[in-house]
Amino acid sequence: MLVEAKRSIWNNINANISELWSLIQTIFQQEELMQNVKAAVEQTKIKIEHRPTKAHIIIKMLNSKTKDELEELHIQDITCTIMEVKRFLTKKNLMI
Repeated sequence: MLVEAKRSIWNNINANISELWSLIQTIFQQEELMQNVKAAVEQTKIKIEHRPTKAHIIIKMLNSKTKDELEELHIQDITCTIMEVKRFLTKKNLMI
């Protein structure tokens, strides 16, 4: 009787350990994914670090062009183009 009780207890312990090990592995996988995501965000921040300054320069340049000069640049709608540049600035600021 005692042997059966011990066996039952150890079977339960082993089952619980197996369940916990599976959860621990999932946690480690998620942690690794989070580290990869953080690294990707940092790389993206580095890549676009100077673009807001360039965006401001582009907006000033667009505002200083005449209609003919804009047509030469194949820009039909200056407002939409400037809004697109500003959207980029917003996206960049949200990342920081």
